[in-house]
Amino acid sequence: MNKAKFGAGRLAAYMVLIAAAAFLRAEYKNSLISLENRGRNENLQQILNLHRQQVEPHVTEAIPRIMKEQEKYFRIKYARSPGVLFIASHTGDDSGMYAPDIDTLIIPPTEATTAPDWKHQLDEIIRHELGHFWDDLRREKLGLPPPKTLGEKIILEGTGEYFRRGRFAQPFTYSWPQNDNITPEDIYDGGYFLVRPILNVDLIEGHQYLSRNPPAEEDLRNMRAYQRRAKDHILGK
Repeated sequence: MNKAKFGAGRLAAYMVLIAAAAFLRAEYKNSLISLENRGRNENLQQILNLHRQQVEPHVTEAIPRIMKEQEKYFRIKYARSPGVLFIASHTGDDSGMYAPDIDTLIIPPTEATTAPDWKHQLDEIIRHELGHFWDDLRREKLGLPPPKTLGEKIILEGTGEYFRRGRFAQPFTYSWPQNDNITPEDIYDGGYFLVRPILNVDLIEGHQYLSRNPPAEEDLRNMRAYQRRAKDHILGK
């Protein structure tokens, strides 16, 4: 992300944040209407109450805690902390998202907060979205634009899953669909499978290679070959 687009000074950045927040609040209102239209109005107030009374305090505590955990586990140092908005995402996704233009995690009201393990689920979301935040900081440092291609988006989600699952989680085997009938599992599981062995060699160098050399479609069909090239490059072979 190129922060120069915000213009000079803090005022410009602040105005962008205000404008984005206003837009997202409008989307939040639309999401509430959508909930009503789906016949769940009877649960709406309960969800909102839980969100305000429990979710917001938990997220406020969890973000710095999880950042410290990730810094220790991955041996990294976050350059700064992300912002957080407790409003619906502009995509309508109720599981949370990261908004790179304003360096902010967005945590929307969701029925998931009524589940017994909602704190664990929320922490998992935060771990993943912090992976996007770290990815954004690294791309900014490398002078790279936001991800646009399929390969770049798979790297983005793979990095998010790497920050959520860690170095050695499943899947250890994976095959890209030969008919290109791509599912969300291909983006998340496939992304994790693709980036994990590369980032395990060296997180910084591996991410730099992935970001500057995103996989083409033929690389996705032969991930092992792409991984070998990446690891050889990192190791100087």
